[in-house]
Amino acid sequence: MKLRYYLSPNFLEKESIIKEIKIFLKKNKSFIKRKKILDVGCGSKPYAHLFREYECTYEGIDFKGYSLNPSFELEEPDYFFSKEYASNFKINNLKEKSFDIIVSFQVLEHHANPENFFKESKRLLKKGGLIIITFPFIWPLHEEPYDYQRLTHYKIKRIADSLKLKILYIRKRGGFFSVIDQLLNNAIMECRLPPIIKKFLYLIIFLPLQYLVVVIEKLTPYNKNKKTFLGYFIALKKY
Repeated sequence: MKLRYYLSPNFLEKESIIKEIKIFLKKNKSFIKRKKILDVGCGSKPYAHLFREYECTYEGIDFKGYSLNPSFELEEPDYFFSKEYASNFKINNLKEKSFDIIVSFQVLEHHANPENFFKESKRLLKKGGLIIITFPFIWPLHEEPYDYQRLTHYKIKRIADSLKLKILYIRKRGGFFSVIDQLLNNAIMECRLPPIIKKFLYLIIFLPLQYLVVVIEKLTPYNKNKKTFLGYFIALKKY
């Protein structure tokens, strides 16, 4: 990761995603190793390096005007969605049952019909394959006007049941203190102050507070029943 990753006002969100990916990969390394992966809505593939540590083939697909994540090394997508994808969500340029794992990080909130994402992912997966997703729960509007919803694990379970997918793993990313700190960071970035003043306040007050929250979160046992958190990490299996 680049220095700007550690200085980012969104550090807690990014770090929570990386933390959960690492935990899941370590627990399931025997299955993950050397698998073929497709990242749907991959952007500049910020998390590809985590899977390549397990000798995976990591490919990505996105729109031609894909988002860049400058906190990480930048990569281009391997494939691009067709012009019709925005309306039918069909990835027609890829064969069915051609991937072991489908991943999609921080994208599901931008799907006008998230059920179609899971249908298409199931089509592309081999039998026994996995779908791994992260998405926000408490987070500001972003990439407008294509920010459609904040989903819960209850909604994902309904979709999974309808498509005969099995939920293997649910983790709630970040806790109460992460949410409060992240909202404070977002507030200072949105307030109408000169940029130099905002940067000064962030570096002197909010950045140290952010790393205090990191320590607090590490010392706090994980609570699967928490109600206030940044987002989800969920894994599902195709049978």
